[in-house]
Order: sequence, then structure tokens, then C-alpha cells
Amino acid sequence: MATARAVLVTGGARGIGRGIAKSFLQAGHRVMIADLASPAGGANGESPHYALATAAERDAAVAELGRFGEVRSAALDVTDAESCQGAVQATINAFGGLDVLVNNAGVVDSGAVEAFTEAAWDRVFDVNVKGVFLMTRAAVASLRRSSDAAVVNVASVAGKRGA
Repeated sequence: MATARAVLVTGGARGIGRGIAKSFLQAGHRVMIADLASPAGGANGESPHYALATAAERDAAVAELGRFGEVRSAALDVTDAESCQGAVQATINAFGGLDVLVNNAGVVDSGAVEAFTEAAWDRVFDVNVKGVFLMTRAAVASLRRSSDAAVVNVASVAGKRGA
């Protein structure tokens, strides 16, 4: 069997991210689930169409997925560069390095252009675009030290089809 890789999954507390984390664990890798830390979800610009994850959901994911392998969690806000650095450092501290970054965190918001607010537009881009940049920038030095590094960027079909 190949050496267990250290994997950091953003937005890993639930949904697709949780499934990605489970798949890596079942394949024998070690996983850091990185997601929001707010006890009540992401009150900072939360979309009315999509409730953000909570710290309790992150903890529940770790508890459930722990039966599949070594899994930890870290608080993460992908819109904050320091938070991104912190999640990478937590992964290195837990597993001794970082081999795979999965940029999965994302938000959705939609509406008629004349009614869509600039703040909602900015929030979608901050999480879905800037967040990928900030996480990758935070992880790149550690990934370069890996002999088997990868960056996986997850996107929604909403990026291809308007509503």
C-alpha cells in the first residue's frame, strides 16, 4: 500500500466535503477537516439560500469519520489569509506535512441581477474564488516539500449554468 498522505479538505464538515474526507480516509490517508468555527454557522454574510457549517457539524464529522481512519479538524475561514495559514499549520502539526489540498469550501447565492446586492456578490467571490487563491497560496510551500502533492479544486455546476 502507498504511504498515507496528509489531506486538508476545506468545507469538510458536511456535504460533498465530508464525502471527500470519508473517501480519502477509506483509501488509508490522514485527513484534516477544515471548516467554520462559529457555533451558529457563518453569520458573516450568510446566504439566505445556504446555511453555512457550524463548529458542532465539524466536530460531528470528526466523530463519525474517525472510524475510517485518522481524522482531525481545524477552524477555517477561507476568506481570511491568517485562517488559511492556520489550517495548513494545524495539518502539518497533526500529520507532519501536507500532501493534498482539496479546495471544496463554497457558498451559493443567486437572484435577479437588479435585486442582487453587491455584498452578496462580494461574499460569493470572496469564498468561491479568493478562498481558493488564499488556501493554495498558504499551502504551496508545504505541498512543494511533498513527493506526491496535489491540489484539487471542487466546483459546482452552478459555475457553468446560470439560474
